[in-house]
Amino acid sequence: MCREDVKETVNSPSSSKENHIENNQSPNPVIHSPVPIHSKPNFVSPIIVDTSIQQYPTLSRLFNGIKNFLDAQKSVLVAQNPEILLENAKFRLIKKSEFDQFEKFTIPLMNSMLNEFFEPFLSLNQEEKMLILRIFAIKFAIMIKMYQTIKTFPDIQDTRGVAHYCYITDMKNIDAFVCEYENPEQHFKLTDAILKRARELANKFLAYNFGDIECAALSYIIFSIASEKVPNIESQVERIKNMVFKEIHGYYVTNFGAEQGGIKFCQLFHNIFHEIMIFYNKLHEDLTVATVFLEDFFDTWMDMNAFEDK
Repeated sequence: MCREDVKETVNSPSSSKENHIENNQSPNPVIHSPVPIHSKPNFVSPIIVDTSIQQYPTLSRLFNGIKNFLDAQKSVLVAQNPEILLENAKFRLIKKSEFDQFEKFTIPLMNSMLNEFFEPFLSLNQEEKMLILRIFAIKFAIMIKMYQTIKTFPDIQDTRGVAHYCYITDMKNIDAFVCEYENPEQHFKLTDAILKRARELANKFLAYNFGDIECAALSYIIFSIASEKVPNIESQVERIKNMVFKEIHGYYVTNFGAEQGGIKFCQLFHNIFHEIMIFYNKLHEDLTVATVFLEDFFDTWMDMNAFEDK
């Protein structure tokens, strides 16, 4: 299952010893650095802002918030793993325990992003903020990972996906992700299914040519849906949402013409967003089953009750 370019390192004696030690740890060990894979220069600055977005103030502000979030996420990761060289970043296969810990530390970063860039989040009380954040977080995380994946691995045949800055998953090396479990073979089928669906979703983003402006627009739509749980802010959210619709529709019409622009507009909200929700619901089902039937299974999102009750 290993990629050809990581076989030598993964199968080394030192790596085997490390895996033996890790298998005896709890599901959430202290963060450590996994095996490096390849160099990829464009991962140093994975987000290249589309200058045309600057013409649309609402979308531009939202995307600035997303970029700040990604920069903060990278800073925290590098602070915890100082051996990562920013100018010579290498991809690292992420392990499940690392994935869980990294996901958990992104929650406060999302909170900061919403406070500063997503109106009217800042004006809400703490209980209301936590309610919105709980609903918003995993859907936003799914979208942002797809966005980063197609920026970093734009080949439709690629088997890799971005998990976090410098950290990736690979359908050809699932062993690296599940190696810390006492019985990793029990987790292989579940992980394989989730990673395959994730790459299929990323390829749909790729076919749509999903970029900065779409990322900004969908992020606020996800936020607006989460905000429905909070009373008395409907008019404020609706105002911003209508500005998002107006700006992205104007962008599409300007760049693709009235007919094709209208089609692109509909596809974004009816197709791409729908595909995110399909992935989200299936992920919830899979993780629920794993929690019940796999004794050593742990997942940060399930632990935080991040999925909405159906």
